[in-house]
Amino acid sequence: MAGHMEYDEHLPKLISYAMVTDRLTKTDTGDWRVRHKRVENVSEDKAFHF
Repeated sequence: MAGHMEYDEHLPKLISYAMVTDRLTKTDTGDWRVRHKRVENVSEDKAFHF
């Protein structure tokens, strides 16, 4: 059901979430590094903030 979640008091809660997209680049030594990080669709469940 969209927009509705049920919680079990004994399970961990997801306080917030976001979609993160990393753009990677390869270094001269062949290692991978993050060149650009994009964070979007951030949401928080205010009912479970501490």
